[in-house]
Amino acid sequence: MSSLADLTIVEAGKKLAAKEITAVDLVRACLATIEAKNKELNAYLEVFDDVIAQAEAADARRVAGES
Repeated sequence: MSSLADLTIVEAGKKLAAKEITAVDLVRACLATIEAKNKELNAYLEVFDDVIAQAEAADARRVAGES
């Protein structure tokens, strides 16, 4: 099975809508990929500390029907 970080935005959107995954799941998968590959690629200059909190807020809005 491929990583959630490998999903296209359309695929991720469908999985979010179907409640198969959460925004937190996606962020954690992306953070894991960044941690694993960024030393080699040096593609990310900065990763913000509050991304998990932002994903949690997005999930809460989705549950409340505000997405």
